[in-house]
Amino acid sequence: MVNCKEWWTRAKGLALTDVEKWRFAYGSALPQWQAIEIAPKGVYSLHKDDPEWVDPPRILLSTPEGVIIAYWDYYYDGSVGGHGYRGNETAWVTDGGELVDDSFDGTPTHWMPLPEVATTGD
Repeated sequence: MVNCKEWWTRAKGLALTDVEKWRFAYGSALPQWQAIEIAPKGVYSLHKDDPEWVDPPRILLSTPEGVIIAYWDYYYDGSVGGHGYRGNETAWVTDGGELVDDSFDGTPTHWMPLPEVATTGD
């Protein structure tokens, strides 16, 4: 990803608004909202200690009520026989451990990766 100094070097001197400068410098490097159907859900296995298991990443979800941080929890996934399944539409869970279906009005429609953690120095 382009750092701030490199961004300014690329963009300065151009007659652009700040937003246009940002788009010029970063282009498609900026995360974009994507369809919920292609959101990452990790890799399911019967046991979490199985080497095939991949923890689902925490991502941003767009719901009708706003944006939240969440992850897919196979415990609530009816398609794999999750023991927590109780007729819920999805198995998206908030960082607080609540089903998104229970906490928000409507199911998520889009997702985006979480931004990188800020670092000092640049």
